[in-house]
Amino acid sequence: MQYFDYWLPIFKKMYFKYKLLGDIKAIIELEDEIWKNWNLSREEKRKILKQIRGEKDEC
Repeated sequence: MQYFDYWLPIFKKMYFKYKLLGDIKAIIELEDEIWKNWNLSREEKRKILKQIRGEKDEC
């Protein structure tokens, strides 16, 4: 869980910055880097992507 605590705010800031700039290529590259991360399970990757995009969890 330390991974989330450290990296999630960084990913959110990067995503927000790219969204403001309208840099679609950078957003796609950021999402690809998250998917390529071998330290995370598939569910953790989905959770991070939902959180940086601002999507609500369906619980």
